[in-house]
Amino acid sequence: MGSSSFVALLLGFPGTGKFTIAKELRARYERTGRDVRVIDNHYTANVVFGVLPLVDGYRSIPPETWGHVDKVRAAAWDAIIELSSPATSFVFTSDISQSEGAVHMEQYRRIADARDSTFVPVRLLCEADELARRIVSPERRERSKWLDADGVRRKHAEHTVLDTGDPRGLALNVTAIEPAHAAELVGVHIDRALELA
Repeated sequence: MGSSSFVALLLGFPGTGKFTIAKELRARYERTGRDVRVIDNHYTANVVFGVLPLVDGYRSIPPETWGHVDKVRAAAWDAIIELSSPATSFVFTSDISQSEGAVHMEQYRRIADARDSTFVPVRLLCEADELARRIVSPERRERSKWLDADGVRRKHAEHTVLDTGDPRGLALNVTAIEPAHAAELVGVHIDRALELA
């Protein structure tokens, strides 16, 4: 018998569509009666960003900001472990590059292990031109997300989306895939991982 819940981590560069795909994934599971929560990386960061003088999507975030963001995230992660129902599944989104690696990954694995949930990391890959097109969307501005098309091109050229090496992992190129279709592909993969857990 498989695990009753999952912790999915959607990894990808800004503009990939992680949050949109996560919402579609939640809707897919809710149609079957499963409780799935989406925790976007900005869900916690924007608590801190809201007190900064100006976050416009182009200017650099002051480095000292991230220590405060980490504290908010730690409190949220602990609440998930201590307060959420064991039957609830979670979809996290994050922009973790290969150079940042294992340190950040362990936070998500810890949540899955503490909840006896199946951990499923998903690399969402997207070509640079499409990232640059998507990153300037009005929805991103409303959520204090990065809007710099040239910046995301540089990031794509200089970095790689983290490959966790996890046997339950999935890599999916979403450059030409609609979010609902991408969510269905991810959902099928998660279903298989749950069956094998």
